[in-house]
Amino acid sequence: MERVTESLARGHIAAYKIIKTACPNAMIGVAHGLGHKEMTENTAEQRAWKEKDDEEWNWHFLDKIQEHQDFIGINHYFRGMFDDSKKSEIASDLGWEMRPRSLYETIADTWQRYGKPIIITENGCADANDSRRGWFLWESLLWVHKAIEDGIPVLGYFHWSLMDNFEWACGFWPRFGLWEIDRDDNLKRKPRPSAYLYRDIIKEKGFSNELAEKYRNSIAYPKK
Repeated sequence: MERVTESLARGHIAAYKIIKTACPNAMIGVAHGLGHKEMTENTAEQRAWKEKDDEEWNWHFLDKIQEHQDFIGINHYFRGMFDDSKKSEIASDLGWEMRPRSLYETIADTWQRYGKPIIITENGCADANDSRRGWFLWESLLWVHKAIEDGIPVLGYFHWSLMDNFEWACGFWPRFGLWEIDRDDNLKRKPRPSAYLYRDIIKEKGFSNELAEKYRNSIAYPKK
């Protein structure tokens, strides 16, 4: 694994230098899967677990290229916990815990360590009937907004995904899309309700009481 990481780092650094030579003002970064590791108790055992897990999962690769990235792309879906029994009961179709605040915590951790601008390059959930995506999207963007209010330069947010797609580990069945793809009807495309919510947040460039009222059923805390 270390040989692979070293090869990726060397390749990134070489590409970074070539691009900067050709276009000095280019913004160059990577998209990296990051998660917030949460202790349930502040014990020596759990602190050691968090430090080891953060180093191996979050920081190991980024540390190697930290002088050769102008922003950090965060792919984030769920938090890691020392005690899984403490996780929220709200989960995606894949069984991944849905806790929007962990996106904020991951942004804050990454900013504190590297001090570089951040782009959320992936964030979303598998939710075929769209019963939780509206709430998850609304709350996640509120936490991104808080990060910006805290002075963290979050340059963008990309929801995963626009359409249902092939999930490399699971095939076609997990439905991440704002738009549904009907594979039994010539790949017919149909917007899910959360697509309109996301559209209107973008159009209004933020949140409003009117928007919250319009989508109050979609953004309500999901029933267990």
